[in-house]
Amino acid sequence: MKNITSEQVDEKVAVWQHVRREIYRSMKRAGDALFNLTDALLSESQAKSLAELSLSPSFERKWPSVYEALGVTLWSK
Repeated sequence: MKNITSEQVDEKVAVWQHVRREIYRSMKRAGDALFNLTDALLSESQAKSLAELSLSPSFERKWPSVYEALGVTLWSK
């Protein structure tokens, strides 16, 4: 197994931060809620509903924001 240097870790973190910024910029409406929902989806493998996802520490809003963000995304032009 290869040893990873701190410089390599820093580079990978910088790339991931750039990717996250670009994804966030692509969200025209309800970006904060959508981004929190994405984080919750990635971190809560046991959640079986949107309400359960809204309880994730990654989702920094109240549960109605889940539905509002998805509604804005699905029905906006």
